[in-house]
Amino acid sequence: MAGKKWTTEEDSLLTKLVDGSKSYKEIAEYFPERTPYSLQIRAVRVLNLDNTGYFGKGSIIHSHNKSFWSTPNLLNSYWAGFIAADGSLRNPAGESYIFSLMLAKVDKYHIQKFADTIQYTGTVKDYKDTSYVSMTCGTQWFEDLERNFNIVPNKTKNLQPPSLSLDLSWAYLLGYLDGDGCIHCHKNGTLNISFTSCSRDILTWVKNMTDHLTGERKTTRNIHEYSNFNRFALHGEAAAKLYIFLFKINVPKLDRKWNNEKIWSCIKTNYSHLL
Repeated sequence: MAGKKWTTEEDSLLTKLVDGSKSYKEIAEYFPERTPYSLQIRAVRVLNLDNTGYFGKGSIIHSHNKSFWSTPNLLNSYWAGFIAADGSLRNPAGESYIFSLMLAKVDKYHIQKFADTIQYTGTVKDYKDTSYVSMTCGTQWFEDLERNFNIVPNKTKNLQPPSLSLDLSWAYLLGYLDGDGCIHCHKNGTLNISFTSCSRDILTWVKNMTDHLTGERKTTRNIHEYSNFNRFALHGEAAAKLYIFLFKINVPKLDRKWNNEKIWSCIKTNYSHLL
């Protein structure tokens, strides 16, 4: 009966039976159309009931902090912004909840920071020139990410800004910049910070936040549309103001963007009055 949709009654019964007193083979006697393997998959990946044991040969279930996103704070708001940019949430056929985060291998240390923060017991893996974390998680992660940060599956074109306090919104924006932004100093000494997204809504939010910080609403700082993405950029003093402001937020930033000698030399040379 592979592929048969699970019912509310089945979920309720499975929740009741997964109490540590029965094996999944014994529990399967109550589900004539389900296998022990499918029951364990459902219990762990969807209902978040049992975080020990094996799915099958060679497939260990790793643990993580299931309530990490439940209460917005500075740290998880930063990581939410980063995930909004570079993370992936999938719920294929309603059977499992899968989270993944992939970066260039040069940034592997940053994924390791995330793995340590969520208390992930698995390992950060490499694939060609990338490093990644991919894991199954229960419904709580998906529900908390949507409720607190407006992050949902298939977010690429539909990402909406979070509804957070001002300080947590800045942490989220910083995370988003680390994931989908670029910080560059031109040869003429002009600092440039740009954000890209397929969602115009999230860039409108970024523009409103940065306009408020810099006290400017220049028509040259519009959101530009391209064939398959949008871009918003700040230049010169506005970019330097934003960089200095975000640098002071105490979260685990992406080192190559924030401990960058070239960028700091650019700021000290051309925007020292802002320091």
